[in-house]
Amino acid sequence: MRSTGTSLYWRRTLAALPMITENGGAPSMTFCVPAELSCDSKVRRLATALVDAKKRLNTAGVRNFKFVLSGHTDSSGSATHNKDLSAKRAAVIEKELIARGIPQVELESVGLGSERRLVSPDNTPAKKARNRRYEIQVKL
Repeated sequence: MRSTGTSLYWRRTLAALPMITENGGAPSMTFCVPAELSCDSKVRRLATALVDAKKRLNTAGVRNFKFVLSGHTDSSGSATHNKDLSAKRAAVIEKELIARGIPQVELESVGLGSERRLVSPDNTPAKKARNRRYEIQVKL
């Protein structure tokens, strides 16, 4: 994915804030991010976008929310390995957000492994790539 396309995607996505949906009875917002964005400069840009989203939510009067950061993997490897890998993916984003001044109490980080695949079966490289991702949910 080209960085200009990625930046444009995030500008458009975050411009729509606040975008609230119902998730299991609780209002929330969810963003899906390919795990290929794990290089440092792209993680920093993502963190900047999330900090901006936090500011916009605060400006809109939204309080008492958390960013729920979940890491996901494809189905390759053992369940234990995938849980660990996905937890590390989520921790990368969490660490960057803490460095940007978001209090840890406003963050929840979880590794889900391959439990919630977007594509099943993920039996091609393209399908596996779709399942390797971060999801950032704003829990209201």
